[in-house]
Amino acid sequence: MDQAIADLHSGQVRTISEAARKHGLNRSTLSRRYHRKTASRTECIENSRLLGDIEEREIVKHIHKLTSLGLPPTPAELNKIAAALAGREPSKNWCSRFVRRHRDELDSGYWLSFEESCNKKAKSKTSSKSS
Repeated sequence: MDQAIADLHSGQVRTISEAARKHGLNRSTLSRRYHRKTASRTECIENSRLLGDIEEREIVKHIHKLTSLGLPPTPAELNKIAAALAGREPSKNWCSRFVRRHRDELDSGYWLSFEESCNKKAKSKTSSKSS
């Protein structure tokens, strides 16, 4: 797709139909992408995320620092950090998705405290519903 668009911009092919045939693409899909009416899946995912890769790496570094001091951040604290960086509130599942995305980078000590915190939260919700 990107090569077909590059060919159109460079003038190597004259029409969208010609570029689509050359690269084995659907003409209407190429036309929408070329005219920026739609974006690639990767672009859509990047645009829908609360924070970029650089900000998320900074949060991971902060988690490492706090965890090494014996003070791993709670999910609520992570949400506050993310909100401060993004300028808007994260969704209710942002924290768990963030931790899942960075599973390989986070210490097992943080994982255990995170799961414990999430389990306490879940237990308190179920006990308050049964009351």
